[in-house]
Amino acid sequence: MLEHESIKIATFNLLNFAAPPYRFYSEFEGYTQSQWQSKTLFISELLAHMSPTVVAFQEVFSVNELEEICKEQGLPYFSAVSAVKHEALKPDVLYSPVVAIASKYPIESLNCLLPNKDLLDYFGHQTPFGFNRTPIKCKINLPGIGFVSFYVVHLKSQRLITDGNLFEQINAEPKLRHYYEQSFALLRNSQDRSLEASIIMHDVMTNNQNMPVIVLGDFNHNLEHASLLPFNIANDHSFKDVPSESGLIDSYILSQQAMQGEEKPATHFYRGKGNVLDYILLSQHFDPVQSNCAIKELSYFTFNGHLSTQRDGEDIRYSDHAAIMIDLSV
Repeated sequence: MLEHESIKIATFNLLNFAAPPYRFYSEFEGYTQSQWQSKTLFISELLAHMSPTVVAFQEVFSVNELEEICKEQGLPYFSAVSAVKHEALKPDVLYSPVVAIASKYPIESLNCLLPNKDLLDYFGHQTPFGFNRTPIKCKINLPGIGFVSFYVVHLKSQRLITDGNLFEQINAEPKLRHYYEQSFALLRNSQDRSLEASIIMHDVMTNNQNMPVIVLGDFNHNLEHASLLPFNIANDHSFKDVPSESGLIDSYILSQQAMQGEEKPATHFYRGKGNVLDYILLSQHFDPVQSNCAIKELSYFTFNGHLSTQRDGEDIRYSDHAAIMIDLSV
């Protein structure tokens, strides 16, 4: 029986990957040397176990340290396109982590993803736009498939950032005022995530000249959420008249595991409830029902042995996300 070549594509949110003595977000959050050693060993062993062809990362503060780990694990090509920021008065405190990508094959046409000005005008976005985490856009020539356009993303989080000054004049009980403050912040989060998703999807649909596309990373909500609608048209059965080749497909839908009726595993737990926040989305070139399909078979894997539904806080030695990977037989 003829064996097919295997191409493995993965994504993993590392959770505050900041090497000591640097801190993340505040001077009180950081790793001891022992914790850092545990974390880097955990990542190295996981990469060795997965053996990805291409892997995307989120929440990267220490770019050089991650690049070194990747090279040791047979991923010599590595890039992050934006710089980590430091607190002005506390240079050891890092904020605004970046995304990164590592590959066994050369990374080409590497760029920051920039928004389309006409699209921003369409949405009435008056202030200068900036992604919360700038996406990577690049091309990699994969054996048996050819050039693939990759987008590495980490969309706006669900963490609520409020502005109490906006609500000081509300004549209401403090508890009710707090409710309005939280609801406005929730709406702002969804708006930001939706605009980011729209910009990415607009670029996917207009700038790839029929090239296979993979969008992967931490989407910070489940794909069915309204803020991720631009990504979900090809997956939502309510769009009955929309052909599947018009959008991106959740790779799990195309997997052998889904065809066997297996339930899609959670990639993140919050207060004991599992959620899928991490995705690998594929263009129609990876859909077996399409005549130009580039693969023979797709398998989907979730690496979540370090997660616990009972853990209330984060264990920074590991991650609060599962890694996910697809194995493409070509």
